[in-house]
Amino acid sequence: MDKVTSIAFILYHATDDSNVKARAVDLLNGETDLRELKADTDMLHLVETAEAMFKKRSVKKKDLQKFVEENLLVEA
Repeated sequence: MDKVTSIAFILYHATDDSNVKARAVDLLNGETDLRELKADTDMLHLVETAEAMFKKRSVKKKDLQKFVEENLLVEA
């Protein structure tokens, strides 16, 4: 999976805050981007932490795949 997908996964699981989870799903579906999230002062620290975790490769592929299957919107 790519960087943005992994960061969305990390953000989604980083907190129980429904707003953060919604923003992570928006990121996964391309409705927002990392630049927009970083511009939000409430999200900046979380995004920077998620990027650092991504660089350490701390995401399990099976968990990431399940996240994508459950949250990616595919239009028919």
